[in-house]
Amino acid sequence: MKKKIILAQLDDDGQLEVGELDPAVLNLSPDAPLGLSDKRATELEKIYARLREQVNAENQLYTQRIYWLIFIQAFLFATIGLVLQAILDPNAGPLNGFLISFMAVIALLGMFVGLVCHYIFSGARNSMNELGEMWSEAVAEAAEEGEARKFPHVRGGTQKNPKRHNWLFRSGYLGLAFVAAWMSLAILAYVYLLRPMI
Repeated sequence: MKKKIILAQLDDDGQLEVGELDPAVLNLSPDAPLGLSDKRATELEKIYARLREQVNAENQLYTQRIYWLIFIQAFLFATIGLVLQAILDPNAGPLNGFLISFMAVIALLGMFVGLVCHYIFSGARNSMNELGEMWSEAVAEAAEEGEARKFPHVRGGTQKNPKRHNWLFRSGYLGLAFVAAWMSLAILAYVYLLRPMI
């Protein structure tokens, strides 16, 4: 299959003129990807492929960590629900002290898991930012050599404006949200369960 370059331009009357051009006229190889035929373009493509592969791997790890965080927190909340049900049982009077202590241990464990996950997510974000900076540096070097920026940013978006999520609703803050939920639960348990017993 022979490849051709399609050219379009507006003439003086505002009419669109369309024409074809053989890539050989411009010394372009018809098999060159993205129309870049020099060695640097191939190197840039290799850099992009490596960084994009690493970004995909980091995204998969990040997603798995979120799943595990939600799974562990759901298990701990279910345990708290069972303990709370036992505390509210009228026949559990002598065990209330133990059950409230057990509830405090579970709340502390939930806070600990949330904090650990927050720091793990923070490390993953730092890794992703480093990959984005490596790509930005590679594009800047390519721009100095006169190459067009024909690749999207490895983390999404355009080269000038890589896509970023709303800072308030980042999934990386999910660990801190669980810490806040456990702290609220601990305060409510103190106010409504422990303080009346004192």
